[in-house]
Amino acid sequence: MHLLTKEKTSEFPRSEVELSGIEWLPDCGMRFTLVLGDSRPARLTCTWINQLRMNLDFGKNSGKAMTWDINYVPQGKGWGIRMDFAHAGAIEFGCEEVRLEYISNR
Repeated sequence: MHLLTKEKTSEFPRSEVELSGIEWLPDCGMRFTLVLGDSRPARLTCTWINQLRMNLDFGKNSGKAMTWDINYVPQGKGWGIRMDFAHAGAIEFGCEEVRLEYISNR
């Protein structure tokens, strides 16, 4: 598991990432299940979500929810995250901590 720090932002997923699931966690967090560009499944877990905004419209039969870009911006003691899905919209929020975990292909 990798913890997001200012020095490690380049190691976290950015573009051409498929969003395959969103899970609400009991500690005011969210977990995003992703498929990375190299087909590796991963989970991006964010704790203490605040100011969540989701505006997505993939239309009928649009295929996969692929990111155009994901931005990680230091914000106070936490992070500002923006998942940009180009013409389909965005997911934006603040959070306290961000962890990336690769899921093994059993």
